[in-house]
Amino acid sequence: MEKSFRNRKSKMVGIAVPEINFIIIFSIKKFNLNLKMIKAIRIIICISITFNSFAQEQLRTDNWLTHPDIVDIREIYKEVNNLIDKGSLTKHRNDLGSMGEYTHHKELFVDDDFKIRMLRVYQGAEMGSYLAELYYDINTLLRFVYIKEIAYDHDLGNALLLEYRVYYHTDIRSSLKPHWIVISKNGEIDEIGAGTIDISKPFKYLNERHPYSEFHDRF
Repeated sequence: MEKSFRNRKSKMVGIAVPEINFIIIFSIKKFNLNLKMIKAIRIIICISITFNSFAQEQLRTDNWLTHPDIVDIREIYKEVNNLIDKGSLTKHRNDLGSMGEYTHHKELFVDDDFKIRMLRVYQGAEMGSYLAELYYDINTLLRFVYIKEIAYDHDLGNALLLEYRVYYHTDIRSSLKPHWIVISKNGEIDEIGAGTIDISKPFKYLNERHPYSEFHDRF
């Protein structure tokens, strides 16, 4: 009886050992296969991301209105103005000067965390007016600037309307460099393109300091 049990036991051990070895070898092979699959998936994802970045169209004069970069900025513009219309942003106003027909003031619109969403600068006088609106995203990055200049010619009885639309990158390293510029005269596009357009003149009325500074001093 004992002999029979030992024989069975030895046979069981003899059978079990190869099965365990097979399981271990199979598990190792399966693990290596999974690693290869993971590496392959990573390579595919990297290729896909690279392809998508190359596949995205560059900004051109014939596609800028529907380009994803411009569409995203337009949504920020709409969002900020909707928040202002609803009274969801706090407005701080700073009257910088007023004499006769000359007025100069700035308005800062901030959220509950005092994060800037829009800065508005206005100057008005007998010979014309200047309006600038600077739009910031939720991370307080400057994304869009709209400038409107009106010059009156009282002798000729007409006026020249200049509009500047300046679009900025999301990349903070390029956030101060315009991504796309559109200049209009009397409602018609006059210049359009990337960094080759000089926009220093309409920006001379804006402080080079961070827009928070003068408002923090006052409020």
